Amino acid sequence: MFLEKENGRIHAWERVRYLTRTLADHSMRRKGFFQPGDIACCRGSIERAFVHHLQDLDIALEAWEGEKNFQKPLRFCVVNKRFEGDLYEVFLMTTFGQARTFDGLRPIAQMYGIPVGGMNWFENIDPIQTFPPSFGWERKSFIFAIPVLARDVIPAAMRWTVKLVPGELERLRTISDNKMNVGCE
Repeated sequence: MFLEKENGRIHAWERVRYLTRTLADHSMRRKGFFQPGDIACCRGSIERAFVHHLQDLDIALEAWEGEKNFQKPLRFCVVNKRFEGDLYEVFLMTTFGQARTFDGLRPIAQMYGIPVGGMNWFENIDPIQTFPPSFGWERKSFIFAIPVLARDVIPAAMRWTVKLVPGELERLRTISDNKMNVGCE
């Protein structure tokens, strides 16, 4: 029979329910409605994020250190907050040039890089986990700990919606707060 039960569940109905949720989730993302913890894409510059952070700390910058026309490539990001309209606060993701070891990272990357997935060579930080496990396993991947504002956040060109594992966004926020407050006391 089409509606066979096993352990009290009707498998055909469970499949319809799963596909309905998946399609609704996908259509919301296509329209640009992202939830905190979702992995999406936006244009962003690690250098610009760092310069803005220094300016927020009222650190006087030399002319050569200040705002430049940094190229803003399209990159993965973690949605942190959603504001009115199409404005989001995101954490940019990066590979830091495919660094192979911790010592191969530049000082900014060592200070503000948060490993993702299977990277276990940061002694003091367990990697942030995604579901499905899509980042940091085949290629090194990091989340830059300084959040930035982004418009035109778009769905990531992936086969499925990727998001942080429950509890990881809160951990990411805590790590970010700690890293951004170092030396501010």
